[in-house]
Amino acid sequence: MPRMSETQRTTLDYNRMLPYIIARALTLVAKDAQAEVVREMPQRFDRPTPFTLNALRVKPATARDHTAQVFVKDMPGGKKHYLLLQEFGGVRVPAQAQTLALPWGKGKPSIRLNAYGNAPRGIAKALLQEKYQPAGAEGGDYGGGVFSGVPRGRTADKAGIWRRPKRKAAKKGKRKGQITNRRQPLRMLLGYERQATFRPLWRYHETVKRVVQQRYFGRFRESVGAVSARFIRRSAEKAGR
Repeated sequence: MPRMSETQRTTLDYNRMLPYIIARALTLVAKDAQAEVVREMPQRFDRPTPFTLNALRVKPATARDHTAQVFVKDMPGGKKHYLLLQEFGGVRVPAQAQTLALPWGKGKPSIRLNAYGNAPRGIAKALLQEKYQPAGAEGGDYGGGVFSGVPRGRTADKAGIWRRPKRKAAKKGKRKGQITNRRQPLRMLLGYERQATFRPLWRYHETVKRVVQQRYFGRFRESVGAVSARFIRRSAEKAGR
């Protein structure tokens, strides 16, 4: 059998390494894209929560399957992640209740939001049980109790959780419990909606595509050296046995 030339041997070694080089480069650039999407999240969303920032996963490529994926993980219970509505747009409907309870207020919401700008979990139930003080309820003319429904004289689209003005102590000549400050209206805290519509906002696919285009060939060159070193080390280990 004729002996292979050095060039032929090098080519054969490279062909053996190539599937691993490609797999490594694809996996690294996928992780680069994941990191870049997370870095850009605060620019797309107002104070994203740690759970939101941890939504992305990477499926690594292998020597047999040259496909690396950056994807949004499912929610507990197998439900689709809420971020997908921010990526593709769409309509959110309540899973069990007939309506969604959404914070109400133009400019400044009527309830205290958490550190991430969201309504606290279980807020509707807590409000109705008087276990939660809405923003501004500590003073002023509000703090007279909350109720759920449509106030008298309002249309059905104004259904929600409302706070009444404080009922001041009765004065001489006035009916007990009468609201003496009639200039203060009811304040809506949460509005009931049958669905919430989202427009595409996140666009993380565009970020992933941009990162792959910018960094793949650099990661490929890096992987050539890393995989070659690994093959050389393994060959040396076999020769020493």
